[in-house]
Amino acid sequence: MKSLINGVAFILLVTMVGFTPPGKNKNTGSLVLKFNNLFNNEVLEFGKEYTNAHGEKLTVKTLNYFISNITLTSKDGSEYLVPQDSCYFLLRQTDKATQQIELNNLPEGKYKAISFM
Repeated sequence: MKSLINGVAFILLVTMVGFTPPGKNKNTGSLVLKFNNLFNNEVLEFGKEYTNAHGEKLTVKTLNYFISNITLTSKDGSEYLVPQDSCYFLLRQTDKATQQIELNNLPEGKYKAISFM
């Protein structure tokens, strides 16, 4: 996922760490998502000087953002919208614990895509 912040392109790499098969409820499972922030295909580092596509130098000192409105798309094209009360997350570049989120009680299925705001 690529985003533009003040004219700077940041790449957000989302890795699906794993889907846990059904547990107590036979029809649900969990999904862990890991977020990695990249700039120019490198892991983003605070204090490091980067050059954007326009040749401008910049240094990132803070990077925080929200993930919300998570939707999973199954192989058959149907979509599952994670309930609003379970899909708002604040991710902070300085806090590794916030860069991995777990979605629980997801309907069992084979998913091909994920989208979020």
